[in-house]
Formats: sequence, C-alpha cells, structure tokens
Amino acid sequence: MDKWILKIVAATAVLVLYWWTLVARPVAIENVATGPGSLTVEQSRELLDESRTLLRARDFAAARDITRRLHDAYPQNHIYLDQLATIARELGDPATEAAWLEKYVLVSPTPIEACPRFGQAYQEAGRPKESLAAFERCLSFDPKDPDSLFWMAKAYEGAGRVDDAEKLYARGLEVSPGYLDLKIGSGRMHLRQGKLAQAKRDADDVLAVAPDNVDALLLGGIVQRSAGNYAEAKRLLERGVARSPGYADFYVVLGGIAEAEGRVADALRYYDKALELRPESHDVAARRARLARS
Repeated sequence: MDKWILKIVAATAVLVLYWWTLVARPVAIENVATGPGSLTVEQSRELLDESRTLLRARDFAAARDITRRLHDAYPQNHIYLDQLATIARELGDPATEAAWLEKYVLVSPTPIEACPRFGQAYQEAGRPKESLAAFERCLSFDPKDPDSLFWMAKAYEGAGRVDDAEKLYARGLEVSPGYLDLKIGSGRMHLRQGKLAQAKRDADDVLAVAPDNVDALLLGGIVQRSAGNYAEAKRLLERGVARSPGYADFYVVLGGIAEAEGRVADALRYYDKALELRPESHDVAARRARLARS
C-alpha cells in the first residue's frame, strides 16, 4: 500500500512540475525544448535579433519566417507572439495581427502592453464585436488605462452607443484630464446629445492649450454652426482648412453653411472638394446632386 501511495505522489509531482513549466511560467518557456525543431536559448536570441533587423529593414516576409520558426519552437513565448503581431500589422493584415495578440494576452505577464492595438486590430479588420470585447479585456487588465478607455469609448461611439461612449470619455478624463482626444470625444458626445454649451466648453478647453488642433477646430465649428453662429463657425473651420487642407469634413461643414446662407456656388465648390478628398461619401454626393438640381 505504501509503495502505491509513493507512486501516486511521485506521479502527481511530475504532473505539477509539467503544469508549472508549460503554463504557470510562460515567460521562461524558451528554456524548454518543444519538438524536433527546438532551438537553444542562444540560437533563439540570435534569430530574434535577426528578425528585428529584418523588420527594421522592412523585409517583412523574411522577418515573419524567422519569427514563425521561433514561435514553433516556443509557442508560449510572448516576445515572439508580439513580434509576429507587429509584422502582421506592417504587412497590412489586421486580422492576423489580432489573432497573434489574442495568444499574446493569454501568456504575457503584462497583457496590457497589447492595448490598445489589440482592439484596434479587430476594428481595422472590420470586426466591431470582437473589437469591443478586446477593449473590455484591456480594461480588465487595467481599469484606469486612459488609452483603453479612449478606444473603447470610440468603439461605442462608432456603434451609436452615445451614452455609453460619453460615460467612458468622462471616466478617461477623470484618470487623465489632459488627454486631449478624450476631451474632444466627450465634446462630440455632448454635441450628439444636444448639450451645445458643454460641447463648446470641451472644444474651447482643447483650443486653449492646442490652438491648432484640427479636431477641436472641427468640433468648435460644428457647435457654432448648430447654434446658428455662422460667422464664428466659418472662422474656426477656415482655420482648420489652413492647418489641414486634406481634411474632408471641414469642406462638408462649410458647404452646409454656404447652402444654409443661399450661397449655392460656394456650397457646390465645398462639396466638390470634399468628394475629391473622400469620393466614397455617398451622403455628400447626394447632397450635392440635390443642390445642383434646385
């Protein structure tokens, strides 16, 4: 009986050691050989250096092949997973980037380092549900991370969840009151909620410290247009055009003001410029066609 107990204890100890090596200590996985193509620690370091050199030289395919070899040898090493995600991003493949980051956050000792690009990759891949889930996981890693709060709020905004977005922008500003993009996002939500005074204050707060911020100039111009202050709206929007002439939204809003003021030729000119910069804007094309027929 004692011999059987000793055997059970020994087997349990082996299983615990196996679990500790492969699961509980993923950072040290490069010291564990996994399969016929396994690499020594020194070989792994040399190959990682080579991969990084190739990445800097923009030889993405070669960098990917080397890093895949590293990953195949040590599949739970978070450094290799991060490198593969970076290479996928450089190759313009956000779906693959997201897939690598999914694995990264499971094994990395600091999963927050994958944020916010974890959720951004899903956004760029056209997968909004997965994007929201990724940002939620980012906030579970660090509920006060301002970047995760900003990007999740922006995802809510894109999904039309205005109240949820406004709350997250507000949470982000509590953590990081100087985060200008959070302030601008908050202003957009206040505008959509019809809170013009608060939206104006948000735009003014940003312009007070960053007078050339084009998003704040756009927000301020839209707020003034919504309030019927066309002269002030045009002043802000024209400042924005001077600083960022390739920003189509400025021309759309200026076109709307010109149309409201009965300046049809100016409105058509602004809409044409907007469509030149963003030809896929079907609503602007429809507005221009309607105005041209009138």
